[in-house]
Amino acid sequence: MKLGTSEAIRLSHNPSSFSSSSSPYSSSSFYSSFSFSSYSSSFSPFSSPFSSPFSSSSSSSSSSSSSSSSSSNKSKEWLAGLIDGDGCFTLSKKNFAALEITMDLRDSATLYYIKQIYGGSVKLRSGVKAIRYRLHHKEGILSLIKDVNGLIRNPDRLAQLNKICSYKQIPLIYPTPLINFYDPWVSGFFDSYGTVTLNSITHQISISISQKNKLLLDPLKSLYKGNVYVDNSKYINYKWSIQSESDL
Repeated sequence: MKLGTSEAIRLSHNPSSFSSSSSPYSSSSFYSSFSFSSYSSSFSPFSSPFSSPFSSSSSSSSSSSSSSSSSSNKSKEWLAGLIDGDGCFTLSKKNFAALEITMDLRDSATLYYIKQIYGGSVKLRSGVKAIRYRLHHKEGILSLIKDVNGLIRNPDRLAQLNKICSYKQIPLIYPTPLINFYDPWVSGFFDSYGTVTLNSITHQISISISQKNKLLLDPLKSLYKGNVYVDNSKYINYKWSIQSESDL
């Protein structure tokens, strides 16, 4: 990480949280969110919430089932946000459906977690410091589509998903408006394009998310305030940023 007048920090995934002998998805403390601390304290996608925990106590089974269901729904929304940022649905000429998610090498534990749930493969990208998850077997892709259908918000990703749904004869479900302050989708989307910056001189903290599609950033301004503006970087067109002390 290059340090200068300001320091960009990826808070959502911190590889140092794991010992070298542990599995990359074995610690629930691995996942944290600076800007959405109230939400993240009650939900960690690395706590394997997709599977219902077994309880031998009949008196607590109803409560456990309800809690597991809520956690599972949050995980699916988080995953949809991640796919909207770093994912890509494809349908080949031979009608083979697939999902790919490419992330920075430091975020490898995230992809191994998804692999643990749906199967697929995780491989290093040659020549770049990136790692890619790929899911293409029928059972896994259908299970994932079932989980995120209705939660995908990126128009490009929706169009990709629609091609697969049309071929598989699965009704495409459109998402509801983003109005929940603690929506897990935002956490997943933040994990793909979010940055927390600390100015080492003024100690000013700013939180931002960059994205090519402005429509994905406008709801963030409505929910969390801040500003959406044209970014002059080489690859990203728009950025949502928040740095006011009162808003943070």
